[in-house]
Amino acid sequence: MKWKVAILGATGAVGQRFIQLLHNHPW
Repeated sequence: MKWKVAILGATGAVGQRFIQLLHNHPW
């Protein structure tokens, strides 16, 4: 189950960064 936690952690970090980029993107 460690890989699941690692994937969730990585997705969380990348997801936050992705949300930041989307939020700062001038649509």
